[in-house]
Amino acid sequence: MNISDKTIDILKNFATINQGLVFDTTDELATMSPSHTVLAVAKLETPFPKEFAIYDLNLFLGVLDLFDKPTFKFADNYLMINGKTSQSIYRFADPQTVSSPKKKTLDMEDELLTFELKADVLDEVLKAARVMQRPNIVFTCDGTNVMMQATDVNDSLSHTYKKVVLTDLKAIPKFRNVMKIEYFKLLSATYQVTLSTRMTVFENDTMKYYVVVESND
Repeated sequence: MNISDKTIDILKNFATINQGLVFDTTDELATMSPSHTVLAVAKLETPFPKEFAIYDLNLFLGVLDLFDKPTFKFADNYLMINGKTSQSIYRFADPQTVSSPKKKTLDMEDELLTFELKADVLDEVLKAARVMQRPNIVFTCDGTNVMMQATDVNDSLSHTYKKVVLTDLKAIPKFRNVMKIEYFKLLSATYQVTLSTRMTVFENDTMKYYVVVESND
């Protein structure tokens, strides 16, 4: 079989969330951060033909990068990676040694709002947070407008960066959802965002991320 570039991009993204990954034969692949603060679920173009585990996903991706358009053959305990003149045998890990989520969906409670967040807006605010070294991403609503903010919620005198993401709302209660920048392991894309008191969900046709809310008021 072949592994598409799109699937490789998903694996690279998952490697930023958890070192290891357990694969199954469904068309959905899921990983969770060791702290259980981020759950990511990806829709695959082509499911993998067998269940297996990779202990070090970055190492696995590094091996794949040694090849130009390789093909893959799955055996019981290893993956054979074939190039034009090269070959690698990559051994699977014991799934018991690799942490993985027990389920691929989480129940949403106390939903506040759903809206579309464009890729350029998401990228802009995350870039601002990193440039300004702000530890928090905050979604706030003043009853009329929703803003995405890079800030430090523990320092009222800190630098901040705000971007309006939704305007002219009616009858929406005020809220402030606080998350840590380190939880934002999202692929750059446009997402449907659902805010709730416990988590924020970012979803599109390919990806779905559940990100824990640190505080809500």
